[in-house]
Amino acid sequence: QLNVSHLLQGSVRKDGDRVRVAAQLIDTMTGLHLWSNRYDRHITDIFSIQDDKARQIVDQIGLALTDGGEPLGAQQTSGSANTEAYELYLRAKYLANADDPTVVESAIPLFREAIALDNDFADAWVELGHTYDRLTHHPFMLLIPSEYNPLAIEAYKNALRVNPRHADAMGSLGGLLITHEYEWNRGLSLIAKAVGKSPQDAALQARYGFFLFTINHPDADDVMSKAYLLNPFDTYVILVRAAQFAYAGRLVDAVTLMDTALIQNRDRFETNILSALFNSDAGRFDRAERHLARARKVVGSEYPFIKIIEYRIAAGTGDESRSRALRTQLYEIAKTTRVGHFLDVFQNEKEIVEIYDLALTQRHAEILPLLFKAKPDRMPESEWLRVQKLTRIAEVDLNKKW
Repeated sequence: QLNVSHLLQGSVRKDGDRVRVAAQLIDTMTGLHLWSNRYDRHITDIFSIQDDKARQIVDQIGLALTDGGEPLGAQQTSGSANTEAYELYLRAKYLANADDPTVVESAIPLFREAIALDNDFADAWVELGHTYDRLTHHPFMLLIPSEYNPLAIEAYKNALRVNPRHADAMGSLGGLLITHEYEWNRGLSLIAKAVGKSPQDAALQARYGFFLFTINHPDADDVMSKAYLLNPFDTYVILVRAAQFAYAGRLVDAVTLMDTALIQNRDRFETNILSALFNSDAGRFDRAERHLARARKVVGSEYPFIKIIEYRIAAGTGDESRSRALRTQLYEIAKTTRVGHFLDVFQNEKEIVEIYDLALTQRHAEILPLLFKAKPDRMPESEWLRVQKLTRIAEVDLNKKW
């Protein structure tokens, strides 16, 4: 389905300080096993096993394998020779990929422990940055970005200190330079450079495409389409593309695309909360309620993003009493807590200025695409000009081929 020519399949078993790695290379056209090997080594040799496998793959396929960018092996190693640090990293990465934001947060001290054992563990630095990113941005939105973005930026810079060619660190840093510091040109240049180093990375392509979409760049659709074609099963890629559709007013397309993400993620928070969001915007309130109920099972009823969807459903279905109560509650919550997508909740002139200022002060990433659209109806012209000046959008080179 992904149109790959070869598949590397295998397993890893660990017993004390010994590790057994079994691996086989399969031709996907014929189903033939081109080679298979079993390695019984000390755990400290795990990275040499990876190098051995890579060399055998290159020898067997008969070409210098690349990811479309740099040849295999051109990048510096980003792992750790410290086995305790590596094991902490694996445990932390497992938690960081959880669907429950509180579980994701528990990965942070483990990444910190791994880094304390090996300060030059580039991948641990990158994943630490990703964890902060995930908890401050869409769709988890648990931590206030302005407080944790600097920690993520520091993590990505440390990864690049160790491995200046680390494409993931480079692209992620570029994104945060935009969302936290409003350094649009520098950030987009870094993301484009990262894509050039790793053009087969679907998630990286999706991130690049969404920032291009944010500034209304003519290449945005092509880049987003490429990301989706590279891996139409990647949940992150689906979420980003659906968000693009939603911001563009293509709500039916956003809902339909989210349905594909739900096939293998039926009960996950992130897929259900975004499906609830897009369905509520599309006026499909019954479907929004069903997805919201599933999301509640993961994070509970008091989670701020849950209340945002509840407000949208109440307002959309004409439940004025419920929507008014939620609106009052959200107005207070937003002053001290990360609340995503609250801009359309507040209607009068005083509130919209205050809430925009709050979103910008807390560095909410979901506000960025709105900066390149028409002025909100109730926003005074002078205030809108101030917001645009603060976010430095006049500095963006809208036609540059990054």
